[in-house]
Amino acid sequence: MGRHSDGKSNYRLSGGAILVILVAFAVILSAILMMKLKPEQSDDASEAQCVSGELSLPVASTERSVGEAIVAAYNESHRVVRDYCVQAELVDKVEDAAILLAPETANPDAVLRNAKRSAAVPDPQIVYAAPLGVEGQTSTDPATLKLESVRFVLPERSDASVAVASLLAKDEAGAVDVLQQQAVEDIESIQDEQSLYAAAIEQASGDRVFTSLDAVLNYVGIPLNSTDNVDENKSRAGQDLMKYAASTLKTDSKSQVVDVPDQVWSQVAEIPVDETEKEQKEVGSENQQQALDTLFLYDTSDAMQPFKPAVDTAIRDAAYRVTESGHQVALWNYSSPLNPGVTKGWRSNIAMTSDAEDVAYTASLLGTGGAPQTREALFAAADAMRELDRDIRIVLITTGTADDDGSPQAAAALQDRLGERIKLDVVRVGDSPADTAVTDVASVVKEAPSAEQVSAALTAVVD
Repeated sequence: MGRHSDGKSNYRLSGGAILVILVAFAVILSAILMMKLKPEQSDDASEAQCVSGELSLPVASTERSVGEAIVAAYNESHRVVRDYCVQAELVDKVEDAAILLAPETANPDAVLRNAKRSAAVPDPQIVYAAPLGVEGQTSTDPATLKLESVRFVLPERSDASVAVASLLAKDEAGAVDVLQQQAVEDIESIQDEQSLYAAAIEQASGDRVFTSLDAVLNYVGIPLNSTDNVDENKSRAGQDLMKYAASTLKTDSKSQVVDVPDQVWSQVAEIPVDETEKEQKEVGSENQQQALDTLFLYDTSDAMQPFKPAVDTAIRDAAYRVTESGHQVALWNYSSPLNPGVTKGWRSNIAMTSDAEDVAYTASLLGTGGAPQTREALFAAADAMRELDRDIRIVLITTGTADDDGSPQAAAALQDRLGERIKLDVVRVGDSPADTAVTDVASVVKEAPSAEQVSAALTAVVD
């Protein structure tokens, strides 16, 4: 019997097949939309990271090529600091910078003093190993290069000049001599001399040829404290640049690291070594003895409460005077343990730093309470400062001593803990009896019976 037509096409898709096609179409459409939207989402994410906008980071460098290399590498990393997108740029003046790039063996104190700036960290990190070499009309063989054929472009190429002179000369005196005898004002003065070469860092100028001497001059990044022109955000960004550059530093173990002696640096420094020493001697022996890194050991016992605002202000002013003289400051406070489980009455708040504001701010946040366990804190501070292995002054600001055990050997024990390199000065606040074991050992003791006398007493100790 024949089949009857129902009038519908035999090629009609089943419901299941239609569903599969629709799902596949939806997947393809979603993929296309995601590809189109992805860049916009990335842009949004980038903008979200930089919610505070962009921040210009001013960088000063004693050698421009080094500064350019570090700035370029930092900017390629697209760093974000405190929600700012940071863009580093080279500036000519240290006064305008948030970080200074300088050779590790150089003493930048004179530059910082002249610019009225101070370092924000006690230990700058190495951030760049600058290749040393010479440039000339042709390349040369480093093994046969004679020092007599090298010229030193001063003051434009100070870093390269002292480093190459120190590398090639037999001794320090020889390096000083060639810097004096073979200095030229510019590269053009030897442009036509095929037998002469000029000290250079990293690359040659113009169409001249650079020859590596298989040696490097290490540079450190010195983050600087904030000023009216350089705000705190830029100062923090300067510290970030130092840390980033140090973490990505690439060194060649085959290259010799050149150590430039102070006397050689003096040939190109803004303030020569001998002139600096002469100037320091004129200051006077008394001021020289007091120009030291300083630890403020702050009694925050209950007895200090009525004096604390005055002491906070005095510490702030004193900390700035110390750092402005080129030295560092630290802060400890002490009383007696106030919380269960705490066994020591002293606390190390701020380690040695050039950031006077950090010390001042931290001091202002401290509360008062408990009894003044002065002996315990002083002995601990003396031990800690001796470990730094340098001349340091401890300024004890105290209301008295609650842990005096009456030992007749206390003064001798304290003197032994201080050693020869730790100086103790004391500011006695209030009218409590003096701890003679402490005052007998102290170099200077100043009295401040009232809050109004605190500032003058601490100033007399620091100045």
